[in-house]
Amino acid sequence: MTEEEAKRLQWENAYLKDRCALLEASVTDLDAKLCRLQQGAAPAKGPGASWLANPLSTGQ
Repeated sequence: MTEEEAKRLQWENAYLKDRCALLEASVTDLDAKLCRLQQGAAPAKGPGASWLANPLSTGQ
């Protein structure tokens, strides 16, 4: 392996590590948003609440 190839592989390795860290942060952020949305989507009560629970219940 030449010195140029080694430098290229080192650069690619560093790039992939950075990209992986960014993607992991995105997954963590999306997971937190999902949890917040699920907490806010508590079952509705009262008249007309049934369609909120399942928006596809009327068919397509």
